Amino acid sequence: MDLPRLMEMITWHRRIKYPDGELGIMMHIAALLTLLLTLPQIPYEPPLIKIDVTWTRLPVTVYADYERSKCTPEENRAILDIIPIALEVHYQSNLRYLAEFSREGYLIDVRQVQNPSQAQVTVTAEKLDNAAGIAVAERWDPSTSTWKDIRVKLDCVMARVSVYGRITVFLHELYHTMGVGHPERDNPYEVMGGAVWDRPVYPSTLTFYAIYSARAGMRETMVRLPSNIPYVMLEPYNVCLLYTSPSPRDRQK
Repeated sequence: MDLPRLMEMITWHRRIKYPDGELGIMMHIAALLTLLLTLPQIPYEPPLIKIDVTWTRLPVTVYADYERSKCTPEENRAILDIIPIALEVHYQSNLRYLAEFSREGYLIDVRQVQNPSQAQVTVTAEKLDNAAGIAVAERWDPSTSTWKDIRVKLDCVMARVSVYGRITVFLHELYHTMGVGHPERDNPYEVMGGAVWDRPVYPSTLTFYAIYSARAGMRETMVRLPSNIPYVMLEPYNVCLLYTSPSPRDRQK
């Protein structure tokens, strides 16, 4: 059994509602013993991920460009309306990273703006060839040694996948604009792993550590988590609220 599978089992175990009394206690203990017996079977290799500091600077400002999107109006709305929810997932996962794993970090500020002139990253929905989404930089600024006119393009087909898939793909491309590449080994439980799943896939501790490393000035290199930070997927504390609320907390500024 691999580490992602164990992470899924732990998440599943946390959501079980056990009956009251002795039967519930016995079921709880049996499930915990199963998890503990699984641990020695895991050949853990610390993951690596590529970073590049030449992309966006903080705070990252994002603009949803409905006018230049090229899907149907319904598809444009289904794809671009997910942005504030995805940014809330990012925000809550970042809070958990700071609260549980690294208090020396800082909030990675990402804001959705209404004025395109204020945006570092412009998001559109359009037909792509063999990609759910891409992040492209159209102009190099030698004065700051960073890319400008950064665009995230999401394929029209994303309107027909689950809300989980849309959030995952948007965050995947957004983190590319922050300088985070793909992991050395593909992992469907890693938001930067490149897979679309009909299940929640949240930023990991490696994702945020990579962003902080890029902010610190490391260029074109692979980073590994330090020994004091475990590799886990950062499920937000209020995950149910995030995906069921019709009006998530507005973080537009």
